[in-house]
Amino acid sequence: MWASILQEDCPNGDISADCLGLGDTQVTAAILSKDSGIFFGEALVQPLIDALQQPLSYTYHVHDGAPLTPGQPILTLLGTARAIVQLERPLLNCLQHLSGVASITHQFVSALNNPSIAIVDTRKTTPLWRKWEKKAVVAGGGKNHRMNLSDMILIKENHIQSFAHLNNNQTLSDCIANAKARYPQHLLEIELDSPDRLQDWDLTAADIIMFDNFDFHALQAASAYCRNRYPNALLEVSGNVTLDTVCHYSELPIDRIAIGRLTHSVRALDMSLLVQ
Repeated sequence: MWASILQEDCPNGDISADCLGLGDTQVTAAILSKDSGIFFGEALVQPLIDALQQPLSYTYHVHDGAPLTPGQPILTLLGTARAIVQLERPLLNCLQHLSGVASITHQFVSALNNPSIAIVDTRKTTPLWRKWEKKAVVAGGGKNHRMNLSDMILIKENHIQSFAHLNNNQTLSDCIANAKARYPQHLLEIELDSPDRLQDWDLTAADIIMFDNFDFHALQAASAYCRNRYPNALLEVSGNVTLDTVCHYSELPIDRIAIGRLTHSVRALDMSLLVQ
């Protein structure tokens, strides 16, 4: 992956560096934060340098999960001018994006202000970057939902709609119970798109019950009902939760809030690289 990132930015050499004859001139460069937020990406510098295959050394001034302020030094690089200008944009892109994920996660955790309710991510991630983005969520104070389709059973709206087309006598309640019996070592989560589902289905076998896009009044009633009826199940909220509204959920009897925005539309944290 790292070689592909560098190849994308420099497929046939850096002709700007060639024109200036930068070559093996030794320089020092600093990466500075231009924004306030949370840093993440410490472990990606070395694999990018390895893929570049040019001698570079570096020193971190902050570590994953550390708060950043404008002007704060993050990293110092020492190496040839050619290597540093070639590494500059790919490295900044990676660090800015992942620090953006950590920062928005931290904002949601702070706005919720209830450590008993977790802010969790989703699978709405950048292709091939899921592992890194989920680590960034943790650095920001959040927690990870499932990594992939093999991790746990999550019966969602499209599964339910497709199941309705099957020509069999099995109810969805039967399907839920059978799924848990077939994969007892895996967590089972069921997505509810309406409070009516609570009367339609037996959710005894579910480890996690998700309330998807419920209005707040319906969510209050549904979460109280499930906390009483299914006391061992984790209760999860998903959909329509923003930084402005997340605080309203802090008093509900729920265990976690899943937020796609942590990874699917994150704003990069602004940084710059300056040669000294």
